[in-house]
Amino acid sequence: MIRNCISIGGDSDTLAAIAGGIAEAYFGLSDAACELPNYLDERLMNIVMSFLEAKDKSSGGIDDESYFSSNPATLLTSAYVNLRSYSDVSSSNNIFDKGTDLYYDQSRSQGKSELDLYSMTGDCESTKSFYVNAMSCINNANGAIKYADASSETAYQARFLRAYSYFMLTQQFGAVPYSEQFIQNSSRDYPRVDLATIYTNITADLEDLYNNSSLAATDHVTGKPSKQACAALLAKIYLAWGWDIDVQVASQTDLQNGKYTAPTNTANFAKAAEWAQKALSGVNFAAQSFEQKWNPSNQTNDEFIFSVKYQATGVSDITQYSNSQAGSYGGYYSPLVGCDSRNQQSEKTVRLFEKGDERYEATFMTAFYADYYDYWNAAGTQPQLSSTGKFFPWYVTDAEIQTWCTDHASQIASNSKIVRIGDEAGTEVQLYTTAGAKSGNPLNYATYNGQTNAGVKVKKFDDPENKANCYHDIILLDASDIQLTLAEAYLMQGDEGKFIDALNVLRQRAGADALSSIAAYTYSYTTSVADESLKGIDLLLDERGRETYAQKLRWADLRRTKQLIRYNVAFNPQITSANDMKGTDGLFKFYRPIPQAEIENNNAISASDQNDGYRAAETEAAESTESTEEGAE
Repeated sequence: MIRNCISIGGDSDTLAAIAGGIAEAYFGLSDAACELPNYLDERLMNIVMSFLEAKDKSSGGIDDESYFSSNPATLLTSAYVNLRSYSDVSSSNNIFDKGTDLYYDQSRSQGKSELDLYSMTGDCESTKSFYVNAMSCINNANGAIKYADASSETAYQARFLRAYSYFMLTQQFGAVPYSEQFIQNSSRDYPRVDLATIYTNITADLEDLYNNSSLAATDHVTGKPSKQACAALLAKIYLAWGWDIDVQVASQTDLQNGKYTAPTNTANFAKAAEWAQKALSGVNFAAQSFEQKWNPSNQTNDEFIFSVKYQATGVSDITQYSNSQAGSYGGYYSPLVGCDSRNQQSEKTVRLFEKGDERYEATFMTAFYADYYDYWNAAGTQPQLSSTGKFFPWYVTDAEIQTWCTDHASQIASNSKIVRIGDEAGTEVQLYTTAGAKSGNPLNYATYNGQTNAGVKVKKFDDPENKANCYHDIILLDASDIQLTLAEAYLMQGDEGKFIDALNVLRQRAGADALSSIAAYTYSYTTSVADESLKGIDLLLDERGRETYAQKLRWADLRRTKQLIRYNVAFNPQITSANDMKGTDGLFKFYRPIPQAEIENNNAISASDQNDGYRAAETEAAESTESTEEGAE
């Protein structure tokens, strides 16, 4: 109908607007409306969402109950928009990776992020934005579930989005208010619900979707959840459940040192392994290289299980409605590729990748051409290097650099920089002439990275078609992450053989040496916190760092495995001691702060419900006094 209105000519926009309104009233809104965020820019989506609000319908004589009963897909569309909002974070408010061991904030004049410094409070805008959008996604999903037929595609997708959003909230905030009701009134009585209850509810929902829904077996194209996505999410939830409930930490000192008591009940880890195997059924990691997996033209490959889809075609202004991920990890390269140096390689990352491991070159752009995107768009030719030049990792020798310069002499401009970041001894930066000879003394890594156009940047999310305007999909569930979930589940069950085998699947695909045991693993970086009892966890987290670098997983990985404080003290240059991660209540900030607005506006939550590390000292003292008085009575 709309196609006819446009094709007949004349005042086509008016004709299409009239016909579209009549069509909605006659046909209703189908599940296809859920794909609107893939095709409309932010401005147009805001207009659509505003139009779909109940208040806009009531003026036309249709109350919200009647409208949503006929058009539940409108609420599902809103949930997808919320998902997109909290999944796309800028370099400065990246709550998923900042404040960890692998990313260094060399933000020049902008000031260090409170997320890196652990100075955030309940008023932190980054955590508040995530919390609000995730809760909005859940409420819109609850609305779609309420009004849609229980056996409809709309209800199935909404249930998945609700479970996914609750899981994401628990990984950042711990216990949160839980509701399966569509909130349409001013009620504000929603207490925090313990993790075990939330995990129980969302796993039951996902298992029912996997076993009884009509969701597709897999879906790598549309951005809709599939049964494979349900299995992948179940694996991650059961893994977190095992760590959060079954693994005990005896004291704040043990929390600081990453120490924990091995679980006596490993049932949740066994379930994590079971669901990971189901999610990975049919996945062949050997079918494509790591470099091929992350080629921008390969965003629908079998390893990307569930994604937020982006589509630049038809967007009115591609400079404003893209996402932030391509420019969020690297040196100061704005405006060429949008990087602002807030998430550069940490010194640990510099030395993390081993010789022969192709994941380094596949993750980072190491050759900067006159047009940055010539790496992708001029493949097979020999484009000219820019003044930024070529970066080599720490394990490349002087002789190998000289040979490379000789072999690529025609591509090297007279002002191209030739740089090696790190060496066998550490992380100092060595400059070379265009002929490959050493030039001057090594430079301090932090000092060097404070310069403009210095250091590598992550290329996994590059969009060579739209260039600085990134329309690369945001990958939310990835087969590599699930393979590492499988390995972690084996480790926590005490099965070292299966743990090593699961890691070797990914290591061998990348060209890294196969491991024979945990003891055989050698750290490629300098660490002051080596502990034989934690070497298996260190190995796991190192492999996670290599395989899933910049995929917004690191903070949750460190928190889940109890290594958040240990790793920050050892590898985050903005943390000088464990005390930097304590609040005025004397407790470690092991979760993000519950937004202050949530505490003030929710009648069932008080200041005492705030997470450890964020409660005011006077609140702690008052509670202690009350407890003493109650005891005396």
